Amino acid sequence: MSFAFRVDLRGVVDLLSHHLYATPRVYVRELTQNAVDAITARRLSEPDAAGDVWFEPAECTGDGTLRVHDTGIGLTESQVHELLATIGRSSKRDDLGFARH
Repeated sequence: MSFAFRVDLRGVVDLLSHHLYATPRVYVRELTQNAVDAITARRLSEPDAAGDVWFEPAECTGDGTLRVHDTGIGLTESQVHELLATIGRSSKRDDLGFARH
């Protein structure tokens, strides 16, 4: 099975011009924003849905990774493949009308 690799140039330009930092905090901020976007998307279809984000620190995961969990809308398998293969694209931000300009 093969998947196409695409680049959203608007997103790349935005990443290069505004979001490249010399600290890992930018990744935590992006993961947190992704969780918030997913919760916002879920609340559009389920207004009473809980909106929780929690972090599992590297000391607790057993493999040294930081994990971010949320109660957002989630992604289908095809969305995972599409988003992992497109640099600079945000799923929920684009769908919710919060696309970067």
